[in-house]
Amino acid sequence: MSEDIASDRCLICTLGTGEYRPVLYHLGERRAGRETRFSPIAVGEIVAGEAPLRVVPFLTAAASETYGKDFEAEVRSHPAWRYEPQPIPDGKSEQELWEIFEQVGSVLRPGEDVILDCTHAFRSLPIALVAALQYYRIQKPLRTLSVYYGNYEAREGNEVPIFDLTPMIALADWTFALQVFEDYQISAPLGQQLEQLQIRAHTGEGAGASPPTRLQSVGQKLQRLDGPLRYGLPIEAGSGAAEALAKAEQAAHELEAVPPFTQPWEQLRAQLREIALAEPLRGDAKRHLRLSKEELRRQANLIRAYLSGGNALTAVPVIREWIVSAWMLEVGKGSQWLAAGTRDQVARTIGQDRRCEDESYTASQRALCLAWSAVHDSRNAFAHAGFRVESVDATSVRENIREVFEQLW
Repeated sequence: MSEDIASDRCLICTLGTGEYRPVLYHLGERRAGRETRFSPIAVGEIVAGEAPLRVVPFLTAAASETYGKDFEAEVRSHPAWRYEPQPIPDGKSEQELWEIFEQVGSVLRPGEDVILDCTHAFRSLPIALVAALQYYRIQKPLRTLSVYYGNYEAREGNEVPIFDLTPMIALADWTFALQVFEDYQISAPLGQQLEQLQIRAHTGEGAGASPPTRLQSVGQKLQRLDGPLRYGLPIEAGSGAAEALAKAEQAAHELEAVPPFTQPWEQLRAQLREIALAEPLRGDAKRHLRLSKEELRRQANLIRAYLSGGNALTAVPVIREWIVSAWMLEVGKGSQWLAAGTRDQVARTIGQDRRCEDESYTASQRALCLAWSAVHDSRNAFAHAGFRVESVDATSVRENIREVFEQLW
């Protein structure tokens, strides 16, 4: 291939020393252009066709001696493909595996679509290659990563199916996305996984007879929910959760059909229900919202989620505003709970009596005053980034705030 032909797609593969017979590979309904002994050639023809493609085989000395010239000849028979062999050790020791790991990183280019064919890989090499690509996919970063395996044992006559293992490789991404949403209220990664799943089902190798049609809308709502959750906006987060929940309920049959999502779907539903408003906001107006014990309970669910995930920085200002709202409901000012002037006045009232000994206060009001003092001190420690004489123990602050809030509730 001419060096001036740019490629943003890279095929990484290996070769062994076993006997490879010419067969006709196919990926679903798509077939390679010719019989070949080498699965990577077939994958390249099916996925890239005659578009520019960097073919990077990782070859031990024995593999290069056995098949190097034949494989190179097949690669160079495609004018737009470039042949970039990489000599590697046999991978018989941990040190050699780390050498291969680093070599993988050295050949990758940021923004590429990377295709891995692990058909002819041997011993621990497939795991090493997948692990390296998963790592460098973030470090480089890569645009996409796809993994294929030509299953010679599943052949029918002279035809051999190629399996798309990309969904299996993506399980690590699903695990991460589900965990950060459940533990830390970060919903964007999960939304991205759902959106990409639908796109791939319609346009990629994962396309099936009945691809999903509703997962993308759920994913987009979860990505939109991420900001209000991260920045501690309980009302906006409640609205976003209501929108995401509505879309998720409409897509329930599709969510239940996603292998890595069958069981977590119920967890997602429960998590969204705990923080969702009865109905999402219309535009940016909140005037129709009413303060009630149910609304305080909904916000408390979000506060508990922040504290469980160790996010005291977000929890503390939300708790402070929760105390103001609870006081307003207690004294009959619930209809004014979103009026900034009234909220400021109530905050001053609560803060004026730090000792909370006023007998005219109800038991609930005295409890709110006590909690205010602890929350106020913690809020100041975070708001001023710890710039004071006393050191700030973030873990202690979080546990103290958690205890204060549970007692308050």
